[in-house]
Amino acid sequence: MKINKINDVLIKLLKLMICPIVLLISGCASILDSGAMKSVQISSSPDKANITIVDDRSNQTVFNGITPQTVSLKRSSGFFKNAKYTINFTKDGYQDQSVTLKSGPSGLYIGGNLIFGGLLGWLIVDPATGAMWKLPKEVHTTLESSSSSLPQINGEDLVVMTFQEVPEGLIDKLVPINN
Repeated sequence: MKINKINDVLIKLLKLMICPIVLLISGCASILDSGAMKSVQISSSPDKANITIVDDRSNQTVFNGITPQTVSLKRSSGFFKNAKYTINFTKDGYQDQSVTLKSGPSGLYIGGNLIFGGLLGWLIVDPATGAMWKLPKEVHTTLESSSSSLPQINGEDLVVMTFQEVPEGLIDKLVPINN
């Protein structure tokens, strides 16, 4: 009989200890959308553009590759600091283009911790794991044709127009190219 009472007391104590521990280590976004990294699909039209991804907070290049590409990026840049990246697209015959990629607060972090995670999930667990931030699933850009594809003379773009299209103030500055 005494052993059963001791076992019952120990089980009750264990249950009392487990509940606070579970609450202390819980964070809704950490549980439902875990991981400090997020996969982002990066594509361009046309494909096979060179991409360089720079972490704007550390000014470090975190990825070099060719589109289309799936890249794993950090969601945060530290405790309560969202990640911010610049994706540079380059391709011969097209204008260079940059896209800013910035993480924002996750709905699971905001709403989930109100319902399930509590203050510790909101203030400690999710910010520490980076799960409080979300990144978009994909980034796509359309590259525009470059003016460097125009004919050139001595490194200058050649613009062709009729004599009637030349503005009046520039007519006296025209130089003949065929003598």
